[in-house]
Amino acid sequence: MPRCITLDAGAVLAFRNTGIAPVHYYRIEFKRIEGDALEEHWRDWYPFMATMH
Repeated sequence: MPRCITLDAGAVLAFRNTGIAPVHYYRIEFKRIEGDALEEHWRDWYPFMATMH
């Protein structure tokens, strides 16, 4: 189930479906592809992040 993103990605939480409809979900793992260059180039690659509040 979706959970707070501050939890460890490997943490498994108990889930009980108390409804009558089946519940399906997918686990998506995001991997960084920028590597060490992210620190130097993030403003070029992600300009919208400079104006986020």
